[in-house]
Amino acid sequence: MKTKEEELDARIRGMQAGGCIPNFEEDDFHAGNLYGFENGFKAGYEFAQQWINVNDELPEENVYVLVMQDDSDYTDIAYLEDDEWYYSNNDLQLSFNPTHWRNI
Repeated sequence: MKTKEEELDARIRGMQAGGCIPNFEEDDFHAGNLYGFENGFKAGYEFAQQWINVNDELPEENVYVLVMQDDSDYTDIAYLEDDEWYYSNNDLQLSFNPTHWRNI
């Protein structure tokens, strides 16, 4: 299994190979550009992996997010509407009360 750094490096290299971002080394960019891009990408990736406690903050309404309970490894995709959580695939109310959420 890859470490987080190896996974991030592979994603960056894949985006470079696909032409989504410049390959700073091949395009003869200054090395600082690569360093700055990789740090920004890693910071965004790590931020996206953080779980947010529902007591601290709720997501925007009608936006799909990943939800979970503290005492379970179970996660699901859901959205919040009028202070109620709903499953994303059938619009039924969740059968559990999420304790945490994060953006997808």
